[in-house]
Amino acid sequence: MQSETRGLPLDVSSSLTTVASAKQGPPRPLSSRHVSRTNLAAPHCSLRPLQYARTLRVYLLSAECSSFFPLHHSCLLSTTMLRAAVLLSLLSASSLVDALPTTVIGAIPNVTNADGTVNRGLFRRNLEQTFAKYDFKPVASSAVHKKRCTTGCDSSASSVHLNLITEQPAAGLYTVGVKIGTPAFSLPLLIDTGSTDLFVQSACAQESGCAGNYIRRRSATGKMTGETATLSYVSDSVSGEIVTDTVSIGGKTVEQQSFLVVTDSHTPGAAGNVGLGLNAQSNPKFGTPLVENLRASGQLGADNAFSIQLDRTGNNAVLILGDTVPPLPQRTHAVQYPELLGRWALQLQGVQAIGGGGAGAWYEPGLVVFMDTGAGSNFLPRGAAKAAHVTANATVETIQQTLQGQTYDVDYYFYPCDKNWGYNSVFGPNRPLWHWTDQRDLSVGSDGNGMCQSALAGVDIEYNGLKAGILGAPWMKSKKMYFSAGTDANNSGAKIAIWDFY
Repeated sequence: MQSETRGLPLDVSSSLTTVASAKQGPPRPLSSRHVSRTNLAAPHCSLRPLQYARTLRVYLLSAECSSFFPLHHSCLLSTTMLRAAVLLSLLSASSLVDALPTTVIGAIPNVTNADGTVNRGLFRRNLEQTFAKYDFKPVASSAVHKKRCTTGCDSSASSVHLNLITEQPAAGLYTVGVKIGTPAFSLPLLIDTGSTDLFVQSACAQESGCAGNYIRRRSATGKMTGETATLSYVSDSVSGEIVTDTVSIGGKTVEQQSFLVVTDSHTPGAAGNVGLGLNAQSNPKFGTPLVENLRASGQLGADNAFSIQLDRTGNNAVLILGDTVPPLPQRTHAVQYPELLGRWALQLQGVQAIGGGGAGAWYEPGLVVFMDTGAGSNFLPRGAAKAAHVTANATVETIQQTLQGQTYDVDYYFYPCDKNWGYNSVFGPNRPLWHWTDQRDLSVGSDGNGMCQSALAGVDIEYNGLKAGILGAPWMKSKKMYFSAGTDANNSGAKIAIWDFY
């Protein structure tokens, strides 16, 4: 199982759900007849129906909304009505999760060749993993038992360096040092905000590059639970025993933390995975996830938070556990329905191309976006991506691509590498707040002929009937992200603060 071809976990039972917004039909191979090129010289405004949360449909003139960014009052939907409709949608749906993206386990998957040009094979595999990660039905979280801080517990902030893997097939992914057992095994684990999975290998079979093993029999605190489990991925799976042991990360310690012990993680440079997702994602069979145990034991500080800052140039990425969320309400956004979605999800109201005027404005209430360190690209609705690229002198290649049994029209954008352009993202629902994307973070690489491939792709996807998207590592690289897990096991009051670097 290779890291760049492995998606994020489906359900433990491996039951797949479908993408509500995708076109039905048998898988179709990619070919030149499935590709269309369009010049974006003259985008226009038109009347369009906005997607709705099952019980609610709203029509807005795109010209009216795009002419008044920041948002005109006539374009704003009642927050109370919207949240009520979304909640009804979630509660009445047959499954809480129909679909949605991410990629391989880890951060900033590498999709370029050594010379900086885009490797189309890696990029498409990354896209496949993006559409696999959220394609599962979350189960009810297990009961949370507040663990006593008997040794090594500390509520103060601690900084942990994230190491960049440089060898294939995991080049471009980040690991964090984790200590497990007594005496402790020091193991590099891939860091992932898109799952709660904690698993480690015990018998690495790789001929070279083995990152170490955890041996339960050599740990005085390791205990078997008698349970086994399988985590299923797009191209492979990992199986093993569920055990409990002492786990420490960045000086923060959880005793009797449950995790999966597998034979081999199949990832050179990493001995497993550490998920930093919310409690609602967890499966009772695995027990309480690591972030929830850290929160419940008071080790994430007064704000129950951690922060991640991804770097552009190499080994300067950092994870801070117990970080303090800046007291700036205008930079802080409420996580959308954490007890139901179980995701680091925000409401994105729209995008605006810098200098693009009305043609560069796109607005749609109720769009759910997932903040995912493991996504190697950004994915927004096709209309949003088109508006964002208005000033980029871009061409677009529309490719019909089959992912997880569904067929999507995916818009890839290419622009002159020397072109100065950009776009802002505006979040809600309570007050519009702009976040700028740095010029250095707009591309995933070049084609070797002076054209750069945009890190923002357009694709229409739904998450339980809600229009959805992903803002991944390229979008986050110009920002510091604060993730607050809320005040209780339901992650009540969970929030994300975004600090832009200019």
